[in-house]
Amino acid sequence: MKIYRLVNAVLLLNSLLAESQIVNVNVRREIDLTSSLASHIFTIDVENRGPPLSSYLFALSSNQYERLAFIEAEQTKGAEDGVALEVLLPENISSVAAPENVSIVSLELPKPLDTGEKTKIELYVVFTRLMVPFPKKIDQADPQRVLYQDNHFFLTPYVTEQQITSVTLPSTLVESVSVEQPSSRTDYEITYGPYGEKPAFSESPMRLHFENNAPFARALTFTREIQVSHWGNVAIEETYLIQHDGAKHKGEFSRYDYQRNAKANGVSAFKKLLAVLPPRARSMYYRDEIGNISSSHVRHSDEKTEMDVLPRYPLFGGWKIDFMLGFSLPLPEVLSKTPEGRILNVSFGPSIQDLWADEVTVSVVLPEGSHSIESTVPFAVEESRGTKFSILDTVGRPVVVLKLRNLVPDHNKPFTVTYKSMPLGALRKPILLVMAFFCFFLACMGYLRLDLTLAKDEHWQAAEDKERARDAMHSLERAYSARGAILKGLDTALLKLTRTRAVEACLTARAGVEAQLKATREEVKQITDTLELLGHKDIAKLRELERKHHEKQVQALQVCALKIDYVKKCVDPKVMDQKLRGGEEKLAAVRQEMAELLAAIDFS
Repeated sequence: MKIYRLVNAVLLLNSLLAESQIVNVNVRREIDLTSSLASHIFTIDVENRGPPLSSYLFALSSNQYERLAFIEAEQTKGAEDGVALEVLLPENISSVAAPENVSIVSLELPKPLDTGEKTKIELYVVFTRLMVPFPKKIDQADPQRVLYQDNHFFLTPYVTEQQITSVTLPSTLVESVSVEQPSSRTDYEITYGPYGEKPAFSESPMRLHFENNAPFARALTFTREIQVSHWGNVAIEETYLIQHDGAKHKGEFSRYDYQRNAKANGVSAFKKLLAVLPPRARSMYYRDEIGNISSSHVRHSDEKTEMDVLPRYPLFGGWKIDFMLGFSLPLPEVLSKTPEGRILNVSFGPSIQDLWADEVTVSVVLPEGSHSIESTVPFAVEESRGTKFSILDTVGRPVVVLKLRNLVPDHNKPFTVTYKSMPLGALRKPILLVMAFFCFFLACMGYLRLDLTLAKDEHWQAAEDKERARDAMHSLERAYSARGAILKGLDTALLKLTRTRAVEACLTARAGVEAQLKATREEVKQITDTLELLGHKDIAKLRELERKHHEKQVQALQVCALKIDYVKKCVDPKVMDQKLRGGEEKLAAVRQEMAELLAAIDFS
């Protein structure tokens, strides 16, 4: 098998040399392994010693290509700003001869590289799952160790004259390191090289086994929904299903040991996540299926809003947690208006930092009636369209759905959605709401005035009269209660007159009582007349009760007038009481008779 691979590499090299003679004059490779992701930065000085060339081929091992999450490249010359290069993955380019364990990526140059011309190409590549937990299962108190495998040499289809590789580690605790002389090591960095000229597809296995307790936070699914309202608000809700993708936890979890010393008894777990939101974010919430999660802290600054997201429990290897994180933004922060339409500018990735995701769905819900919708994303995504109905929608709200696999923090870049809306589209729902209420009340008015009775027989008329009589009796009962309260006011005024000798105040109160009693008397008369027309059984008692009330009213006013007169004449209180005793006894007797009549009348 090794001989077969060597033969393939030689044949590929010969074919490439026959086509062009590109030489990697100097290559610097920087590998960062301080997090759960492996990021590579390549700086390549290229010289064309053959015919003009319009593309540069970049090689990845099959293991790396399967875990490739992000790649971008630019071409620089001297101190000039870089020019972004189009990256064509293997499935988008014509077949290129390469060893079976190598995948070729093409970097399209903006203009052909002439014979003898030199240039510099810089690449930034991010991989997921290149660091494999080793051992795969650990106890609660064990640190997490990972195994990283690569190539000591720069894998390329071209000859490389000089190269050097530096690897940055997250810890000084290293179990083992492969050696390819010359190499050196400091606390956190391993340097391989510089190496002299190497042929195409040179290989020398690199193997690093070291401690890495960084949060291996992997979102199995991540959904971001952005709802745009032209009434001044943009609501963003993110749904996460996160798994600790490091070494799986074995044995039992001891909450006591963890609370006693979390660093020693949970070094491989992560206790919190950091969400970075826009500076003007508001109405933040953090909840799951159980309800609101109160273990979160928010810090505001001019540049950003940070939110510490603390799960309900620490996450050890293999453990999962799901939750929702939401916030709102003022509309002018993310939406601008141009003559061509409206432009929504928001970030693509999750607010949680240092997170990579398997399946990502970003949905942009636009206002109802939006049209001419176009999205611009700085990397390749799968796009589809849909419709979402919410409260008071008629034709539904258009939805732009963007999907991506293997997302890393470098994908968290702004993207835009351009659309046009109806001039009065924002008034659609208020007008609809007003019309709905208008129609409802109109229907109620019509229903109350609508008589659906086919024939009004004697039984129906009797039931109708009974209902009217019942309503009249209830009204009469309320009128009696009101009249009693009015007379109590007169009694109160007389008591106050006895204490304060304020004659004018008592006269004013008496005049008011008389006016109120007159109005009440008219109301009672109308109700009694109605009951008489309806043939109420207690109409005679009601007439007698009304007569007694009139007698009571006259007697009460006479007592009031006498008392006022005695007070004006400064009659001794004891003498005044003796003179008024007869009138008060008559008044008490009338009240007793009225009480007996009221008890005999059925007001139900």
